[in-house]
Amino acid sequence: YYVLSSDLKTWTTPAKLFASRTVTTTTGSDTRHYTNGNGIVLSNGDFLAVAAFRTPKTYNYINSKSDQGLVIRRSKDCGKTWTNEQTIYNGPCWEAHLMEPEPGVLHCYFAESRPWISGSHSGTSLVISDDGGTTWTPSVGSEPYRVMRKKWFSEKDDAYFYTDQMAVGIKLNGTSQLAFAVECVDSRNTSNQETLSSSVVYSPENGQWDYLQGDEEALLGIVVHLA
Repeated sequence: YYVLSSDLKTWTTPAKLFASRTVTTTTGSDTRHYTNGNGIVLSNGDFLAVAAFRTPKTYNYINSKSDQGLVIRRSKDCGKTWTNEQTIYNGPCWEAHLMEPEPGVLHCYFAESRPWISGSHSGTSLVISDDGGTTWTPSVGSEPYRVMRKKWFSEKDDAYFYTDQMAVGIKLNGTSQLAFAVECVDSRNTSNQETLSSSVVYSPENGQWDYLQGDEEALLGIVVHLA
């Protein structure tokens, strides 16, 4: 939902920016749900909003990645009207976060969730636009850039999984470096009880992430445990 105000005292009636609806998926009919909305005011004055979408019946299946993903909507009149949805990524995901580190350059970070390999936590991934959000790389349907993740051990599953998700970041003043707060799963015991912590992850000083391949972890970034 969203509401608008010109004085921070009176507000418009809440309206749906991303509305659940019935869709045809890779296996049949389902409901598309939206979650974790996030917004940003761009340097050109546009409003840009992003949300994750999913269909519960196909969420866990690798062959149904097209049923999940991220969509954006744009407003050029301070939120009065919005464009239609534009898909910028396909695959199970949560908690998208938009940044504009340079005018016209947009980063969309999100908690990637590959349940077929990861127990729903796969670290933080990224798609980038160099033209203000018109086009994005990697292209829709491709694997995203994977930028923040570490491994943790689950006693319950007797396996290692990835974590570092729910990323929210800033560009540090006077530098090109990016700093992010992330949620981390540290352990899961045989009774399915988890321990979690918060960490701060820093990009390389030039603000350009090292894209992770295969089973790599984000070893070049600095991780500081806060709790």
